[in-house]
Amino acid sequence: MQMNWDIEGIDMSTAFLRTLPTEEEKRLWTTGVDELEDVLKVPRNNVLRIFKNFYGSTTETRNLWQNVGTSMKSLGAINIKGDSCFWLWLVKDEHFYRPDCPYKPLRFVAGHVDDFHRAGDRSDDRWIKVCKAIDQMYKWGSVKCNAYSHAGIDLEILQDPKFGRYLVIDQKYYIETLQDVDVIPSRFSNSDSQLTTQEISAYRALLGALQWLAIQTQPLICARYNILLPELSTNPKITIT
Repeated sequence: MQMNWDIEGIDMSTAFLRTLPTEEEKRLWTTGVDELEDVLKVPRNNVLRIFKNFYGSTTETRNLWQNVGTSMKSLGAINIKGDSCFWLWLVKDEHFYRPDCPYKPLRFVAGHVDDFHRAGDRSDDRWIKVCKAIDQMYKWGSVKCNAYSHAGIDLEILQDPKFGRYLVIDQKYYIETLQDVDVIPSRFSNSDSQLTTQEISAYRALLGALQWLAIQTQPLICARYNILLPELSTNPKITIT
């Protein structure tokens, strides 16, 4: 807001097909599922060697981050200390901030898995050049500007007649998507009855969704969340509170 930048929301298409070929040296072998064998056009029950990460592996998110990080740094970006998924470009300007830190931000890219924010000085040819390079490095989906959803958070840049531009973030839509745990009503007649394994699993999933809400926009529910979570491990009862 201080720099008067617009902010773009962009998502990466086929993100996990961009992972690095880090598996070849491990000499991993596997038998393929029918669907994979059909795609590769190999006979049933053949042994297959893994050369690179593939969609569904447990390391694809990290490898995507490493790939993007290498790309951003090749264009002159640095990581900020507080977030390794936030890449910042600085240019020298002794009059911008203070003499012992003669740099000002020119642009940034920040990512959450395959969803990214991008903002910078569109009047600066250096930023235009970097944007074009980023656009060519990956296959991107739709680009939204100043009003979009990102990882369950809605953001929008608005204009106040007195204070100027400001950014609003909220999770109203995210909250509406949260579903109550499906518990048979008769179970509530005995509040001391133990939760079933399926109910515990469902409650853990719901608490995970609430945790994202608490961290992002609703810190007041953090305490309640932290009280409920250990109860699922120590005393999981249907207690009406």
